[in-house]
Amino acid sequence: MKASAPATVKLFGEHAVVYGRLSLAVAVDLYAQAEVTEIESGIELVLEDLAKRQSFTGRQLLGLYESFMSRKSIADYLASNSGLGLLPFATMLAVIYAEYGIEGKRIRLSSQIPMQKGFGSSAAIATAIATALLAGGEKDRGIIEAARTSEIVMHKSEGAGKIDIPTSYFGGFVSYSQKEGARRLDISTNLNLIAIDTGPKKSTAETVGHVAELYQQDKKGVEQIFDKIEGCTKRGIKSLEEGNVAEVGRLMYENQEYLARLGVSSEGLDKAIAIAKEKGSPGAKLSGGGGGGMAIAINSANLKTALESAGFKCQELKVSFKGAKNLLSS
Repeated sequence: MKASAPATVKLFGEHAVVYGRLSLAVAVDLYAQAEVTEIESGIELVLEDLAKRQSFTGRQLLGLYESFMSRKSIADYLASNSGLGLLPFATMLAVIYAEYGIEGKRIRLSSQIPMQKGFGSSAAIATAIATALLAGGEKDRGIIEAARTSEIVMHKSEGAGKIDIPTSYFGGFVSYSQKEGARRLDISTNLNLIAIDTGPKKSTAETVGHVAELYQQDKKGVEQIFDKIEGCTKRGIKSLEEGNVAEVGRLMYENQEYLARLGVSSEGLDKAIAIAKEKGSPGAKLSGGGGGGMAIAINSANLKTALESAGFKCQELKVSFKGAKNLLSS
Protein backbone atom coordinates (compact mmCIF):
# COMPACT_ATOMS: atom_id res chain seq x y z
CA MET A 1 0.00 0.00 0.00
CA LYS A 2 1.25 3.48 -0.86
CA ALA A 3 -0.04 6.75 0.55
CA SER A 4 0.88 10.30 -0.36
CA ALA A 5 0.04 13.20 1.95
CA PRO A 6 0.30 16.88 0.98
CA ALA A 7 2.00 19.74 2.75
CA THR A 8 -0.11 22.43 4.38
CA VAL A 9 0.07 26.20 4.74
CA LYS A 10 -1.99 28.59 6.84
CA LEU A 11 -4.16 31.11 5.00
CA PHE A 12 -5.91 32.95 7.83
CA GLY A 13 -6.26 33.04 11.57
CA GLU A 14 -2.80 32.52 13.07
CA HIS A 15 -2.48 33.31 16.78
CA ALA A 16 -6.16 34.22 17.10
CA VAL A 17 -6.92 30.49 16.80
CA VAL A 18 -5.11 29.91 20.11
CA TYR A 19 -7.80 32.09 21.74
CA GLY A 20 -10.77 30.29 20.22
CA ARG A 21 -11.11 32.08 16.89
CA LEU A 22 -11.57 30.45 13.48
CA SER A 23 -8.55 29.66 11.28
CA LEU A 24 -8.08 28.33 7.75
CA ALA A 25 -5.41 26.07 6.25
CA VAL A 26 -4.95 24.67 2.75
CA ALA A 27 -3.20 21.58 1.41
CA VAL A 28 -0.61 22.28 -1.31
CA ASP A 29 1.09 20.16 -3.94
CA LEU A 30 4.24 19.04 -2.16
CA TYR A 31 4.03 15.48 -0.88
CA ALA A 32 5.35 12.95 1.62
CA GLN A 33 5.06 9.31 0.58
CA ALA A 34 4.81 6.11 2.64
CA GLU A 35 5.10 2.66 1.06
CA VAL A 36 4.20 -0.36 3.23
CA THR A 37 5.41 -3.89 2.54
CA GLU A 38 5.24 -7.12 4.54
CA ILE A 39 8.01 -8.38 6.83
CA GLU A 40 8.07 -11.28 9.29
CA SER A 41 7.44 -9.40 12.55
CA GLY A 42 7.61 -6.03 14.26
CA ILE A 43 7.59 -2.74 12.38
CA GLU A 44 10.55 -1.27 10.50
CA LEU A 45 10.77 2.40 9.60
CA VAL A 46 13.03 3.52 6.73
CA LEU A 47 13.56 7.26 6.18
CA GLU A 48 15.12 7.27 2.74
CA ASP A 49 15.83 11.01 2.56
CA LEU A 50 17.74 10.96 5.87
CA ALA A 51 19.34 7.53 5.38
CA LYS A 52 17.88 6.34 8.69
CA ARG A 53 16.44 2.94 9.49
CA GLN A 54 15.03 1.63 12.75
CA SER A 55 13.20 -1.54 13.72
CA PHE A 56 10.78 -1.96 16.62
CA THR A 57 9.71 -5.25 18.20
CA GLY A 58 6.17 -5.80 19.38
CA ARG A 59 7.41 -5.74 22.98
CA GLN A 60 9.12 -2.36 22.44
CA LEU A 61 5.99 -0.89 20.87
CA LEU A 62 3.71 -2.16 23.62
CA GLY A 63 6.00 -0.74 26.30
CA LEU A 64 6.10 2.59 24.49
CA TYR A 65 2.31 2.60 24.19
CA GLU A 66 1.89 1.98 27.91
CA SER A 67 4.37 4.77 28.67
CA PHE A 68 2.56 7.21 26.39
CA MET A 69 -0.92 6.41 27.66
CA SER A 70 0.15 6.76 31.31
CA ARG A 71 2.13 9.97 30.80
CA LYS A 72 1.80 12.74 33.35
CA SER A 73 3.06 15.21 30.77
CA ILE A 74 4.75 15.21 27.38
CA ALA A 75 7.96 16.40 29.05
CA ASP A 76 7.96 13.37 31.35
CA TYR A 77 7.25 11.04 28.46
CA LEU A 78 10.11 12.48 26.42
CA ALA A 79 12.50 12.19 29.35
CA SER A 80 11.49 8.58 30.02
CA ASN A 81 12.06 7.55 26.39
CA SER A 82 14.91 9.82 25.35
CA GLY A 83 17.09 6.90 24.28
CA LEU A 84 14.73 5.74 21.54
CA GLY A 85 15.34 7.23 18.10
CA LEU A 86 12.56 8.60 15.89
CA LEU A 87 10.37 8.86 18.99
CA PRO A 88 7.45 10.82 17.45
CA PHE A 89 6.95 8.26 14.67
CA ALA A 90 7.71 5.37 17.01
CA THR A 91 4.96 6.57 19.35
CA MET A 92 2.45 6.64 16.52
CA LEU A 93 3.49 3.13 15.48
CA ALA A 94 3.09 2.00 19.09
CA VAL A 95 -0.49 3.29 19.13
CA ILE A 96 -1.25 1.58 15.83
CA TYR A 97 0.32 -1.68 17.02
CA ALA A 98 -1.45 -1.70 20.39
CA GLU A 99 -4.88 -0.47 19.30
CA TYR A 100 -5.16 -2.06 15.86
CA GLY A 101 -2.86 -5.08 16.08
CA ILE A 102 -0.89 -4.10 12.98
CA GLU A 103 2.67 -5.47 12.72
CA GLY A 104 4.94 -7.25 10.26
CA LYS A 105 5.30 -4.07 8.21
CA ARG A 106 8.18 -2.18 6.64
CA ILE A 107 7.40 1.49 5.97
CA ARG A 108 9.59 3.36 3.50
CA LEU A 109 9.29 7.13 3.70
CA SER A 110 10.32 9.85 1.30
CA SER A 111 9.33 13.49 1.10
CA GLN A 112 9.66 16.49 -1.18
CA ILE A 113 8.44 18.83 1.58
CA PRO A 114 11.12 21.16 3.04
CA MET A 115 11.58 20.58 6.76
CA GLN A 116 11.08 23.29 9.39
CA LYS A 117 9.91 25.81 6.79
CA GLY A 118 6.23 26.09 7.72
CA PHE A 119 4.84 23.42 5.36
CA GLY A 120 3.76 20.95 8.04
CA SER A 121 6.34 18.40 6.87
CA SER A 122 6.17 16.19 9.97
CA ALA A 123 2.36 16.23 9.85
CA ALA A 124 2.39 15.10 6.21
CA ILE A 125 4.78 12.24 6.98
CA ALA A 126 2.68 11.11 9.95
CA THR A 127 -0.49 11.33 7.85
CA ALA A 128 1.05 9.28 5.05
CA ILE A 129 2.15 6.54 7.49
CA ALA A 130 -1.17 6.32 9.33
CA THR A 131 -3.17 6.35 6.08
CA ALA A 132 -1.05 3.61 4.49
CA LEU A 133 -1.30 1.39 7.57
CA LEU A 134 -4.94 1.95 8.51
CA ALA A 135 -6.87 2.85 5.35
CA GLY A 136 -9.52 0.33 4.49
CA GLY A 137 -9.98 -0.84 8.04
CA GLU A 138 -10.39 2.36 10.01
CA LYS A 139 -12.57 5.46 9.84
CA ASP A 140 -11.23 8.94 9.14
CA ARG A 141 -11.16 9.95 12.77
CA GLY A 142 -9.07 6.94 13.81
CA ILE A 143 -6.45 7.66 11.14
CA ILE A 144 -6.30 11.35 12.03
CA GLU A 145 -5.95 10.70 15.76
CA ALA A 146 -3.24 8.08 15.20
CA ALA A 147 -1.27 10.52 13.04
CA ARG A 148 -1.76 13.32 15.54
CA THR A 149 0.01 11.23 18.19
CA SER A 150 3.25 11.81 16.30
CA GLU A 151 2.69 15.57 16.20
CA ILE A 152 1.97 15.72 19.94
CA VAL A 153 5.40 14.22 20.63
CA MET A 154 7.18 16.08 17.81
CA HIS A 155 6.01 19.51 18.98
CA LYS A 156 5.76 18.72 22.70
CA SER A 157 2.16 19.91 22.84
CA GLU A 158 -1.09 18.06 23.50
CA GLY A 159 -2.84 20.33 20.99
CA ALA A 160 -0.40 19.82 18.11
CA GLY A 161 -1.63 18.68 14.71
CA LYS A 162 -5.27 19.63 15.14
CA ILE A 163 -5.38 21.50 11.83
CA ASP A 164 -2.30 20.25 9.90
CA ILE A 165 -3.19 16.54 10.13
CA PRO A 166 -6.85 16.88 8.96
CA THR A 167 -5.78 19.27 6.17
CA SER A 168 -3.13 16.84 4.91
CA TYR A 169 -5.56 13.92 5.21
CA PHE A 170 -8.61 15.47 3.52
CA GLY A 171 -6.83 17.92 1.18
CA GLY A 172 -8.27 21.22 -0.01
CA PHE A 173 -9.37 23.82 2.52
CA VAL A 174 -9.90 22.99 6.19
CA SER A 175 -11.10 25.34 8.91
CA TYR A 176 -10.41 24.88 12.60
CA SER A 177 -11.60 26.36 15.87
CA GLN A 178 -11.59 25.02 19.40
CA LYS A 179 -15.39 24.98 19.36
CA GLU A 180 -15.99 23.37 15.95
CA GLY A 181 -12.83 21.31 15.53
CA ALA A 182 -11.49 20.68 12.01
CA ARG A 183 -13.94 20.90 9.11
CA ARG A 184 -13.27 20.06 5.45
CA LEU A 185 -14.83 22.88 3.40
CA ASP A 186 -16.56 22.47 0.05
CA ILE A 187 -14.38 24.94 -1.85
CA SER A 188 -13.17 24.30 -5.41
CA THR A 189 -11.35 27.61 -6.00
CA ASN A 190 -7.71 27.04 -6.89
CA LEU A 191 -5.00 29.42 -5.76
CA ASN A 192 -1.67 29.89 -7.49
CA LEU A 193 0.57 30.60 -4.53
CA ILE A 194 4.21 31.40 -3.93
CA ALA A 195 5.78 30.34 -0.64
CA ILE A 196 8.57 32.75 0.29
CA ASP A 197 11.37 31.82 2.67
CA THR A 198 12.04 35.14 4.41
CA GLY A 199 14.92 33.85 6.52
CA PRO A 200 15.46 32.64 10.10
CA LYS A 201 12.39 32.56 12.30
CA LYS A 202 11.62 32.58 15.97
CA SER A 203 10.12 29.40 17.36
CA THR A 204 6.35 29.20 17.40
CA ALA A 205 6.54 28.84 21.17
CA GLU A 206 8.36 32.19 21.33
CA THR A 207 5.88 34.07 19.14
CA VAL A 208 2.90 32.50 20.93
CA GLY A 209 4.50 33.52 24.23
CA HIS A 210 4.95 37.07 22.96
CA VAL A 211 1.27 37.32 22.05
CA ALA A 212 0.35 35.88 25.46
CA GLU A 213 2.34 38.67 27.15
CA LEU A 214 0.53 41.29 25.06
CA TYR A 215 -2.75 39.67 26.01
CA GLN A 216 -1.96 39.97 29.70
CA GLN A 217 -1.01 43.63 29.28
CA ASP A 218 -4.02 44.65 27.17
CA LYS A 219 -6.66 41.94 27.08
CA LYS A 220 -9.40 44.13 25.61
CA GLY A 221 -7.21 45.56 22.84
CA VAL A 222 -5.75 42.19 21.84
CA GLU A 223 -9.22 40.58 21.88
CA GLN A 224 -10.33 43.23 19.40
CA ILE A 225 -7.42 42.31 17.11
CA PHE A 226 -8.34 38.64 17.40
CA ASP A 227 -11.92 39.49 16.42
CA LYS A 228 -10.68 41.37 13.35
CA ILE A 229 -8.44 38.45 12.37
CA GLU A 230 -11.41 36.09 12.67
CA GLY A 231 -13.41 38.50 10.52
CA CYS A 232 -10.74 38.11 7.82
CA THR A 233 -10.97 34.33 8.13
CA LYS A 234 -14.76 34.22 7.81
CA ARG A 235 -14.84 36.66 4.89
CA GLY A 236 -11.91 34.82 3.31
CA ILE A 237 -13.83 31.54 3.41
CA LYS A 238 -16.89 33.21 1.87
CA SER A 239 -14.75 34.77 -0.88
CA LEU A 240 -13.12 31.42 -1.63
CA GLU A 241 -16.55 29.81 -1.88
CA GLU A 242 -17.50 32.52 -4.38
CA GLY A 243 -14.24 32.22 -6.33
CA ASN A 244 -13.35 35.84 -5.61
CA VAL A 245 -9.55 35.59 -5.51
CA ALA A 246 -9.07 39.37 -5.51
CA GLU A 247 -11.06 39.68 -2.28
CA VAL A 248 -9.20 36.74 -0.76
CA GLY A 249 -5.97 38.57 -1.48
CA ARG A 250 -7.18 41.85 -0.03
CA LEU A 251 -8.13 40.04 3.15
CA MET A 252 -4.68 38.41 3.31
CA TYR A 253 -3.07 41.86 3.36
CA GLU A 254 -5.55 42.98 6.01
CA ASN A 255 -4.87 39.89 8.15
CA GLN A 256 -1.13 40.63 7.87
CA GLU A 257 -1.65 44.14 9.24
CA TYR A 258 -3.30 42.70 12.37
CA LEU A 259 -0.54 40.14 12.81
CA ALA A 260 2.03 42.95 12.55
CA ARG A 261 0.17 44.77 15.34
CA LEU A 262 0.64 41.67 17.47
CA GLY A 263 4.37 41.92 16.87
CA VAL A 264 4.81 38.63 15.03
CA SER A 265 6.00 39.99 11.68
CA SER A 266 9.69 40.60 10.93
CA GLU A 267 11.89 42.71 8.68
CA GLY A 268 12.15 39.88 6.15
CA LEU A 269 8.41 39.24 6.14
CA ASP A 270 7.65 42.94 5.76
CA LYS A 271 10.09 43.23 2.84
CA ALA A 272 8.74 40.18 0.98
CA ILE A 273 5.13 41.30 1.43
CA ALA A 274 5.99 44.81 0.23
CA ILE A 275 7.56 43.35 -2.94
CA ALA A 276 4.45 41.22 -3.49
CA LYS A 277 2.23 44.28 -3.24
CA GLU A 278 4.50 46.31 -5.52
CA LYS A 279 4.45 43.55 -8.18
CA GLY A 280 0.68 43.32 -8.23
CA SER A 281 0.08 40.24 -6.08
CA PRO A 282 -3.59 40.23 -5.00
CA GLY A 283 -2.53 39.23 -1.49
CA ALA A 284 0.33 38.18 0.78
CA LYS A 285 0.91 37.49 4.47
CA LEU A 286 2.98 35.45 6.87
CA SER A 287 1.99 31.81 7.26
CA GLY A 288 2.39 30.04 10.58
CA GLY A 289 3.83 31.39 13.79
CA GLY A 290 5.65 34.33 12.22
CA GLY A 291 8.72 36.04 13.62
CA GLY A 292 10.41 35.33 10.28
CA GLY A 293 10.07 32.15 8.26
CA MET A 294 7.48 31.70 5.56
CA ALA A 295 5.23 34.14 3.79
CA ILE A 296 2.69 33.18 1.16
CA ALA A 297 1.53 35.31 -1.75
CA ILE A 298 -0.97 34.88 -4.55
CA ASN A 299 1.15 34.72 -7.69
CA SER A 300 1.36 37.51 -10.22
CA ALA A 301 3.45 38.23 -13.31
CA ASN A 302 7.19 38.47 -12.54
CA LEU A 303 6.64 38.14 -8.80
CA LYS A 304 8.89 35.11 -8.38
CA THR A 305 11.67 36.80 -10.37
CA ALA A 306 11.42 39.97 -8.29
CA LEU A 307 11.51 38.05 -5.01
CA GLU A 308 14.48 35.96 -6.08
CA SER A 309 16.31 39.08 -7.23
CA ALA A 310 15.84 40.44 -3.71
CA GLY A 311 17.47 37.30 -2.28
CA PHE A 312 14.39 35.28 -1.30
CA LYS A 313 13.98 31.57 -2.02
CA CYS A 314 10.55 30.79 -3.47
CA GLN A 315 8.36 27.80 -4.24
CA GLU A 316 5.36 27.94 -6.57
CA LEU A 317 2.38 25.99 -5.22
CA LYS A 318 -1.17 24.98 -6.10
CA VAL A 319 -3.96 23.57 -3.97
CA SER A 320 -3.92 19.79 -3.44
CA PHE A 321 -7.62 18.93 -3.37
CA LYS A 322 -7.43 15.16 -2.85
CA GLY A 323 -5.34 14.72 0.29
CA ALA A 324 -3.98 11.45 1.66
CA LYS A 325 -7.44 9.91 1.90
CA ASN A 326 -7.83 9.93 -1.88
CA LEU A 327 -4.22 9.42 -2.93
CA LEU A 328 -3.92 5.76 -1.93
CA SER A 329 -2.62 3.13 -4.33
CA SER A 330 -1.73 -0.52 -3.96
